[in-house]
Amino acid sequence: MVKLETLLTSIAASVQSSQAAIQQNAYDNFMHYFQKNTPTSDNAHPEQTHFPVITHFNLPDSPENADIAVPAVALVNHDSLVLENIKVVLNVSGVSNGKNFMVNTEPMNDTQELEHHQITLEFKHKEPTEGISRILTAYNQFL
Repeated sequence: MVKLETLLTSIAASVQSSQAAIQQNAYDNFMHYFQKNTPTSDNAHPEQTHFPVITHFNLPDSPENADIAVPAVALVNHDSLVLENIKVVLNVSGVSNGKNFMVNTEPMNDTQELEHHQITLEFKHKEPTEGISRILTAYNQFL
């Protein structure tokens, strides 16, 4: 048996870890559209720079048979996946010991002297405040 508080905290941490993994994957996919320029020892600025991967389009029906260089990043959809709403339904058996509510996540057994409960958890994604959003954006630029 485990404290209900511990079980709920573990589930919430799992949901947050899932969202962080999705965001990191979106960031990694976005960065595939950039090439790193590794500095040499004589560079005045030792930090790495990123340049967009360029795709060339030839426009045969233009007057000068124009070749247009377009950053590949401009040609893809940048909407990342977001876990907007997660609903978790738990069927648990539990008993209060006076201080904590202890739950058993094993399949319910009617012969035990435990109360049966159904717990529903809903996690909803909210946009961060503007200040936090700016900090996260600035932080991601240095990853």
